[in-house]
Amino acid sequence: MNDQKNIMREALQKWREEGGVVKTRKEKFEENPTRKLAIERFCIQCMGGEENEGYRNHIKTCPSVKTCPLYIYRPYK
Repeated sequence: MNDQKNIMREALQKWREEGGVVKTRKEKFEENPTRKLAIERFCIQCMGGEENEGYRNHIKTCPSVKTCPLYIYRPYK
């Protein structure tokens, strides 16, 4: 599985170097901040950032149901 992820990352990097443009969530938020993107950015940062493998799964299983006011709005339910 990690080999497949590495292959995809390398292909994406090569595509970007050849002129392809894929915006990260952070770049999209900086261009056009919306509530949805702000909540998503908050959850991603709370769960360790995009570099953290499996951050989507961490957000799905977020234990902050009683303490986070944004819990019901979190992405990746």
